[in-house]
Amino acid sequence: MSATPFYGPPFGPPPKRTRWGLIIGVVAGSLVFLCCCGGAVFFGLIASQTKPASTAAESYVDAVIAGDDAKALTYVCTASGSKASHDNFTEYVHSKGVSDGQVVNTNVTLWNLSWKATVQMELTVGSGGQESLELPLAKQDGKWKVCR
Repeated sequence: MSATPFYGPPFGPPPKRTRWGLIIGVVAGSLVFLCCCGGAVFFGLIASQTKPASTAAESYVDAVIAGDDAKALTYVCTASGSKASHDNFTEYVHSKGVSDGQVVNTNVTLWNLSWKATVQMELTVGSGGQESLELPLAKQDGKWKVCR
């Protein structure tokens, strides 16, 4: 009786090892990439709204200083109290003799799919001094409007 020659393991080739390090690395790298791209897109959206908000605030203040109430009201939102706030601001501008306004800083946020902005301005009053003004804005019908 002759013995069967031994040619290899009786149960087939050894199982392939799973490359867990590579899989985890690819998943982690993909998440980091997606977060960076999402942040860049969000930052771009905010940056694209900063200039129009600043321009609207400056145009509103310039119209009030010029005494052009009809033009100034195009920059006032329809929320309750905004017209009264506009009237108070107009009275303040004329009583203090405000002659100029410059945007110092603009902060734009997107919250619950609603654009909001806060524009900080420096007003030049009749005595030559500077006074700070903070205008809250909201996007209404696709346009930035002063909304108190």
